[in-house]
Amino acid sequence: HYYPISVPLAKRLVRLPNICGFKQGGPQPAATIRLRETIGSDLVVSVADENPWLHNVSVFGDQWLLNFCPHLYQVPGYLPVHDYTQAALAGDYNKAVAIARELNGVRAVHAKWITGYGGGNSRLPSHEQKIWMEMIGMKGGGVRAPCTRMTAENEQQLRADLEATGLPAKARAAATSDAPETTRRSRTSFSAAARSSFRSSRRGSEPRDRPSRRTSASPA
Repeated sequence: HYYPISVPLAKRLVRLPNICGFKQGGPQPAATIRLRETIGSDLVVSVADENPWLHNVSVFGDQWLLNFCPHLYQVPGYLPVHDYTQAALAGDYNKAVAIARELNGVRAVHAKWITGYGGGNSRLPSHEQKIWMEMIGMKGGGVRAPCTRMTAENEQQLRADLEATGLPAKARAAATSDAPETTRRSRTSFSAAARSSFRSSRRGSEPRDRPSRRTSASPA
């Protein structure tokens, strides 16, 4: 069960000087939209889900995607989240939609093995994420208790599903080429302007006579 932070409670939290952020415990878009409408001038709202990111940055003007999907969906030389974000910020929505649509296959694998897979049996998909990371050239590492490894059959299926998207092939191709610029760019999916905006939103970075902005992260 989810218990979203109500608007009255959010207004109280905003006024507390020792609160620099809070996490909205609910996936319903309506709860996040209410926060934007009522305290959006005091908070920087981030929905921790890549799926609605293009809509949120284009329609609601969201500044940050606080989520692990960009590092699972991108490899050096192939930065679709970065590229469709930049296109949306530039007002080229046709281009942004076209690039974002390319990720549907990867999103489906993510929904099957990471977002959806653990829901029914309360499994934490730590091993799944580590396998994914290793398949695109990162270091996943071992699985620590109480998390458990996937079964051999499921691991084989995950590897086949992800391989079918072409993302691991792109990672292998990038590993054989010298691409320092694309490697550097792959560390972020957002513009310098957005980074600057976030830095200025941190409590204490603005003049004392102006209300500070705080970050509220709302899960998918």
